[in-house]
Amino acid sequence: MKVFFLALTALIVISIRTMADERSQMIQETMWSEDNQLFNITEVPEKWQNESAVILAKLNRLEYKKPPIIAELRTNSIYHLRIKLNDKNAINEYAELSFPSARRGLTVYTGFKLIKPDGREVIIDNSQAVEMEMKERSSRYAYKKIAIPGLEEGDILDYYIYEEEALPLSSKMYYFDPVQHCLPQEYPVVEQRIEFKAQRRCFISLNSSNGAPQLTESIDEASEDITYVLVDKDREAVKELRWFYPYRELPTIKFRAAYASGKAIRQNDVLLGEAGKVKCEVSNKELTDFLTYLLVNTYTVNKTMHKHIKKQVPKDAGNFEKAKAAFYFRRNEELNWDEVQTIADKDTWNQSLAMYKDSRFQSLDRFSTFLAVQKIPHDIVMAIPRDVASIDDLLLEHEIKYLLRVKEGDKYLYLSPVDNYRMPGEFDADLMGTEAYIVDGLAKFSDWKPELITLPVIDKQNNCEVSQLNVELADDMKTSNIAIQTTLKGYLKNFVQYTLLDIYDYKEEESSKFDMQQDFEGTLWMKKKLLTLRESYLKNKESNRTKVLKEMTAGSYDFAIDTIADFKLIQSGRFDTLPDMQFSYSFSTNELIKKAGRNYMLDIGKLIQKQATLEKDELERQQSIYMYSPRSYSYAITLTIPDGYAVQGIDQLNTEVTSEQGGFISTAKLDGNQLIVETQKYYNNIYDEASTWPNYVAFLNAAANFSTQKVLLKKL
Repeated sequence: MKVFFLALTALIVISIRTMADERSQMIQETMWSEDNQLFNITEVPEKWQNESAVILAKLNRLEYKKPPIIAELRTNSIYHLRIKLNDKNAINEYAELSFPSARRGLTVYTGFKLIKPDGREVIIDNSQAVEMEMKERSSRYAYKKIAIPGLEEGDILDYYIYEEEALPLSSKMYYFDPVQHCLPQEYPVVEQRIEFKAQRRCFISLNSSNGAPQLTESIDEASEDITYVLVDKDREAVKELRWFYPYRELPTIKFRAAYASGKAIRQNDVLLGEAGKVKCEVSNKELTDFLTYLLVNTYTVNKTMHKHIKKQVPKDAGNFEKAKAAFYFRRNEELNWDEVQTIADKDTWNQSLAMYKDSRFQSLDRFSTFLAVQKIPHDIVMAIPRDVASIDDLLLEHEIKYLLRVKEGDKYLYLSPVDNYRMPGEFDADLMGTEAYIVDGLAKFSDWKPELITLPVIDKQNNCEVSQLNVELADDMKTSNIAIQTTLKGYLKNFVQYTLLDIYDYKEEESSKFDMQQDFEGTLWMKKKLLTLRESYLKNKESNRTKVLKEMTAGSYDFAIDTIADFKLIQSGRFDTLPDMQFSYSFSTNELIKKAGRNYMLDIGKLIQKQATLEKDELERQQSIYMYSPRSYSYAITLTIPDGYAVQGIDQLNTEVTSEQGGFISTAKLDGNQLIVETQKYYNNIYDEASTWPNYVAFLNAAANFSTQKVLLKKL
């Protein structure tokens, strides 16, 4: 009997493999069929003969289907590209290709072939693909990578990635992942097609922006399935640009499908419109209906917050003082469990130990409720990140970010969803300067009428990095020892806070203001395990931070870092009474000073960290300039001159290039046995027209030139 079942199992496995092979062969024949006219193109238009590469044909196709009876949804995704590679840069870019690994519910079919200039076709063996893994925070993602051997200039690479996925349907509504395509690519495109196929019962959100063509619609009378097609030809290339938001300026297609099962309750999906009809925009009424739904389903009173405010805040306190106190209290509520998240790994992690966090509206409802109960005037703000779309092009609910705007006279205080480092008055940089809708938080839902406002922009003085560097040269004149103290304001501190700090760096400060849970109160049976994990975490904390700090420092400077030591956190920058982050440490390098006969050359310009170096093709620009924020960087470098040496070349360190867009200023002077160099680089605006680009080029080049400057330490 055992032999029988083993044999039966083997037959089933063989049968499954055979079916998969047949399916793979059928897909390949379809993709590379002679009848597939789009992918039979081999000639490059004369005007693009000198391009690094030319996309001859490109297809992006998505299909959505609900099979009968089975409680699942199925999606097919096809990416097919035919590209002619004309030089080594293009060959290097396509020498290796990656694609998703198959997993439960996902089947992936691929095909790769070369078409040589003489017409020969060389099919690449798919089995040579190597399994890879990418780690992102606590998650791991499997994918495959395949080398394309024998690539030569003039070759045409034709490949497709065909994914079939089955998704379990556990609710009456299901939202498929949104898709956003820019039509211009890195290389010019002879012809490309974008296709979306959805069942009749699907909800379709779809729009074309920035001059993109509209998609045409066709309906299969038998199945009632709808296919939306865009054919785009003769599209010029757009090179990758710094400080540019392609979705805001380039022709773009946005698409999202959703599925409703039977008579699904339509309360949380008011932005979807009607099944089977394309929805291209969102009305003000739909916005307020959607926001009403969110409030009705999350409107809760935090009694402990009210008790805390009543106890800690005077009755006659202003609106801002009460709102700030509520914000810090809410932040502390979530922080109570942050210690668990810091030390726990996947083997001990338990979702019941974590507070639910939501980056959109959920964590703001308690503030809104609190403000309403306290009768504090405030607005609910709905905005879209600057890099995604303007508020006029709002289409999908996931695009919206929410804020609260507390009123005190003619002034406003913005409140964002809390995190460990967020302070009242701060919101995400990608919302600065955007137009947003507001509704009155104290008004009845039925009276809501969205008004348009423009969110404020932080100035460069409040979004800056200020560093003081003291440089000492070793007696052997080989090693440079640098002690640095840095102050960070505004958005520039966020990355460093998340990179270098954890709860143990500010728990004492937090505990002085709130009653913090100690020794994992409430964790019950896991307490012993968590105490052990904490002991292990704290044992390695400083060595791990030193390692991270060394990597961060090495990434900032254009020379190797030998040692890192003496990290000291002076100020965490988590409260608006002490808003700046301040820290100090020391590092050393053997690459800053070089012997020149009896003398030495010191690369003093490199101490202002790496600078943006513009390539030749970046000197001219046709696209607008999008900065994430105004900002400034200041450095004060003090070099102690070794006994028996004098400094030459100081005059080259004095520079001033300024304009309305920004500037770079540097000064240098001698003070006794010290060379003191001060620099400031700053960006004034969040947006500029392309015509102002020469002003950026001027001060960027000035900063880059300064970073190459050296001084001579001449032996006396």
